[in-house]
Amino acid sequence: MKLTAIFGGTFDPVHLGHLAVAEEVRARLACDRLVFLIAKSPPLRGVPGARPEQRLAMLKLAVAAHPEFEVDARELERSGPSYTVLSLEALRDEMDDDAALVWVLGQDAYAGLPGWLRWRELLELGHLAVLERHGAVEDPKALRDLARMHATNNIEDLRAKRSGCIYHLRQAPVDISATEVRALVSQGRSAEHLLPSSVWAYITANGLYGWHGAEPGS
Repeated sequence: MKLTAIFGGTFDPVHLGHLAVAEEVRARLACDRLVFLIAKSPPLRGVPGARPEQRLAMLKLAVAAHPEFEVDARELERSGPSYTVLSLEALRDEMDDDAALVWVLGQDAYAGLPGWLRWRELLELGHLAVLERHGAVEDPKALRDLARMHATNNIEDLRAKRSGCIYHLRQAPVDISATEVRALVSQGRSAEHLLPSSVWAYITANGLYGWHGAEPGS
């Protein structure tokens, strides 16, 4: 069964950490496709610092050198909040019956899953691959109960079934965040070392995140 991994986020901006995580997921899950699904207005997060079309442009620039990655902008075209369950429903409808779908999410996002719209239905549409970090995050009881029914340690289950599995993937530490990038840029400091060169060029050319030119010595 073919396996498609969906890596969602605001990508505000996309940085080298995102690309490293995506490559690790693609390799370790041996997925046939990895799709970056860019969110327009996540209901549980603040307003992104860059406009949707700017974040999309940066994401496309970042993956241009990676033919193994794809970009999906459907949430930018849909009105209202960017609910994951709606996107997975649409993606599932477009896929063959012999294809499996896995939603990739971080450990913190997974812990907050009970606050998502129709969150229990996510496992009817695909699998969940949870990126574990060093350091414990306490899962709510409802999530622990769900995990007892759906957790698997066998990575082959993600390809053998269309949906219904929760798989925890221990990832290599990635010490980069979009928050850090935005903070550096707003202070007039270079974030070039944290970004694909094409993304850094776009940020500086368009004055995003308060960029007004590098401070002397930065």
